[in-house]
Amino acid sequence: MGCIDNQIDNKTPVTDCIIQSSVFIFRNFLNFVTEEIKNPYKTLPRAIYISLPIVTFVYVMSNAAYFTKMDVPEILSSPAVAVVSMIFTLRCMHI
Repeated sequence: MGCIDNQIDNKTPVTDCIIQSSVFIFRNFLNFVTEEIKNPYKTLPRAIYISLPIVTFVYVMSNAAYFTKMDVPEILSSPAVAVVSMIFTLRCMHI
């Protein structure tokens, strides 16, 4: 519990505590998942290599969609860009 002890002494920022706890949770979750997979040394890297480009593609395409529907001042002034972009899209479709 070094993170909590250091936080009491104000030596470690809160972000370090969040990162340490996130790594701890992920490591335990990964141990749980690898017990359930039949061949984790083959399946887990394959899943990572397949999902990473898919997630990257979806992220880039959604940002491209935002920039095609909205101007830069609208994006900067909007608290929720996805919601405003969807409103513009539905307005163009007359829904």
